[in-house]
Amino acid sequence: MAHARAQSADEISSSEFWGLVAEYPAVVEAVSESRTVKPGQKTLLELDAYRYGDALGAFRVRDSPEMTLAQVQDLVEWKLRHGKFRPALMTLVKSNDARAAQATISSAIKAYRANMPSSLELHQDDHANASQMALDILTKLRGIGPATASLLLSVHDPLRAIFFSDEAYWWLCCGGRKDVAIRYSAKEYRLLCEKAAALARRLGGETQMVDVEKAAYVAMRTPGQAAGTGKSDKHGGEDRKMEKMKKTKGETADKAVEECTTDAKTGDAEKPPKTEALPDEGKDSAKRKAAEEKQVDEATGLRRSKRRRQPAKR
Repeated sequence: MAHARAQSADEISSSEFWGLVAEYPAVVEAVSESRTVKPGQKTLLELDAYRYGDALGAFRVRDSPEMTLAQVQDLVEWKLRHGKFRPALMTLVKSNDARAAQATISSAIKAYRANMPSSLELHQDDHANASQMALDILTKLRGIGPATASLLLSVHDPLRAIFFSDEAYWWLCCGGRKDVAIRYSAKEYRLLCEKAAALARRLGGETQMVDVEKAAYVAMRTPGQAAGTGKSDKHGGEDRKMEKMKKTKGETADKAVEECTTDAKTGDAEKPPKTEALPDEGKDSAKRKAAEEKQVDEATGLRRSKRRRQPAKR
């Protein structure tokens, strides 16, 4: 790799930016090779060729055909392989009615294009309003949140609509820090759009949002690229995420054991019964001794333990 550390999105030069974009094919190929693929499944590399090739060719034009649910599934599969895997997402997406989903997507894209200026120049307010309008419609579908909705939108407008990926948000909005939690809200997406548009304006030329996506992916996935971690990012943060998950699970289990132990010792343990008055002094010593033993048994639970030690009747 030509560079040794992540370039700030706010300071990166044009040559450095396009250097990142040029490295994208090699980086995504490496990620693809590291992912296990079941028989009959497409590799990330194949899905990536569809997302940035066939899909853009089909849907980026204004008179594009309506996107089908099957095509949405291909893009969602790419999203899951390309970034963070969420096993339940595809099940939710598949549960949509095919015709209703196609009509919903068509309605969202029409609303987006109707509210965008015809000029290719980026008008941030117009773009933000049009994007929000489209996202409001798309997120009515099951399994389609702001991030996935932005993916569908970016396929239809790769010049001005950026895909809400973790890598893009971390690089553009968090100074390259991967330890910032993302809520995938409309507010965050608007901030991402503003940052991406500002970068494109500063770089000038033919910079498109798909280029920004690729540069961000490389910047956050290449060894030594993650900022704010104190370590080189040799595996795109995946190893650290797994370690964090293991640690969290271990801490949760330890906490559960600790809480159970604490409850047994303190909170949920029954309080010993109040001590009864001893028999009068005039009673014989045998009765007094029996009463004292009863009090001790009830206060300490020895009676129950004695019963447990006695052999069971057969």
